[in-house]
Amino acid sequence: MDSTKTSDRALEILLQRLEDSKARNSSFSLRAFAQRLDLSSGALSEVLNGKRPLSIAIKKRIAPKLLLSPQEELEFFQCEIRTKAPDQIGSIPPGHFGSMAPG
Repeated sequence: MDSTKTSDRALEILLQRLEDSKARNSSFSLRAFAQRLDLSSGALSEVLNGKRPLSIAIKKRIAPKLLLSPQEELEFFQCEIRTKAPDQIGSIPPGHFGSMAPG
């Protein structure tokens, strides 16, 4: 499975959050967004430009800071759900996926 394709939705969500912040504050920068996510601006730039993968570790760290809806959270972690064995999915912290989690 192509990890670039599977993380497209996560990248879309990140870019949408950045654009939303810029719409509220025209001087909001990539550097400010990176600080909000506790990432270096260089690392965030590489992720957004497809030069660095958006790993599960980074996703777990930044997801709470993105204030995702339950549906967005499912979409944000979608490739991890598809590519991990059922016993590995438990490594995603409780609270992720909200009430939308499959039963």
